Amino acid sequence: MTYSSYFPMIERTLRQAAIHPGSTDQTFLNFGKCLCTDQIDVLICNLKTFFTSKFRCDSQTALQKLEETCAAHECSLQNILTFIAEQAVLSDQGEQLLDVFDQIATESSHSMMIFLCAWLALNLDDPELCVHYCKQVKYAFSPTLSIQGQALLELFQAEEAIACLEQAVDIAPKDLISWFFLSKAYYAVGDELNAWLAADTCLRIEPHHPEILALVGMMACQAQDSPNEWIERAWAALFLYCKDHNSGMMVAMLYVIAFKLEDRQKAHKLNQCINLEAVKEDQDFLRNLGHILKLFKNFNWQTENQDFLERIA
Repeated sequence: MTYSSYFPMIERTLRQAAIHPGSTDQTFLNFGKCLCTDQIDVLICNLKTFFTSKFRCDSQTALQKLEETCAAHECSLQNILTFIAEQAVLSDQGEQLLDVFDQIATESSHSMMIFLCAWLALNLDDPELCVHYCKQVKYAFSPTLSIQGQALLELFQAEEAIACLEQAVDIAPKDLISWFFLSKAYYAVGDELNAWLAADTCLRIEPHHPEILALVGMMACQAQDSPNEWIERAWAALFLYCKDHNSGMMVAMLYVIAFKLEDRQKAHKLNQCINLEAVKEDQDFLRNLGHILKLFKNFNWQTENQDFLERIA
């Protein structure tokens, strides 16, 4: 299976061109031929050769023309190159592809290519290089602002991250990733209210996403100034998820939140509804078990939760 087969429009075009030579736009055809391999290193080499030849005259026009022809064939150049970037990172070929993308970005100053360079840099664990690329974009571009915010957060520059991520969600209000990292950034600077509001937006966009639920659970467990209303909502969201999924980490969070709310009924409800036989084998749960048992003792909740203590023994 070649990479072109991941994109039916390209595969179809290549087959048609074999039957009717000259019937297809040559730029798109040559680009499609780059993907006729199942080896990522060969694909990267093919792309370098293709873009070098195309950009010899006018790189900006060449890239724009390629974008237009891809769209005309019902595919997106950005989607194709993003998929290739993901495969390159998974195959430890990310640095080689970054060299190619960097050349294209430098010659074209195209925001999409700069974003892809930034994405590769961040996924190659180089947040400083990611920020360097993002700053080259001359106008507000939501994906670039979002990834710049993520990189700044990794560099412990939470205030700067918030500025980028707030711009990103202003431009793209339904971008789940931007809201997620904005919540983390607010929490990092101690702004619990805005952290909860951003997390709540995430839950409205995607109510059952485990990473978002884990963030909400962590915020509830560690909350200092948060109203009980938010902590209650966090417990409800995690409980709903854990009824259908055996997540040891989230079940442990649910017990901690129950203790935080001093709500023995919530702990009892967990004992009745959660599949403890499955959860008690989970390392994330076992790491927190000692803390949970200590809390049961401190709150004098052992008697009404005797069933839990017996089942977990």
